[in-house]
Amino acid sequence: MTELTTQTGGGMLSREEMDAARERLPIVYVDVVPVRVDDHGTVIAVGLLLRAGEDGQIKWALVSGRVLYHERIRAALLRHMEKDLGPWLCRGCRPRRSRSPSPSTSRRRG
Repeated sequence: MTELTTQTGGGMLSREEMDAARERLPIVYVDVVPVRVDDHGTVIAVGLLLRAGEDGQIKWALVSGRVLYHERIRAALLRHMEKDLGPWLCRGCRPRRSRSPSPSTSRRRG
């Protein structure tokens, strides 16, 4: 076993090593806001996670994680959604691209 593996348990980088790598390397992450829509395309549910923060408080969080080397963004999205939400919640959830490259806005008429 290497010194790194025995120190950090499993070959992962320590917090200090990861912080140093983030300063020097471009590391791609994805943040996902999974939504469930009805037949008309109206959002009926938003998927968020409850996670413990570094301060010990429980907070809402997005599904997120790193993109692996040579991994497609779509594959990373699906991998993190299945990991965080479970495969039974992700059945049928597929990332869809917006038809427009500009951010969408929703305006209610009333």
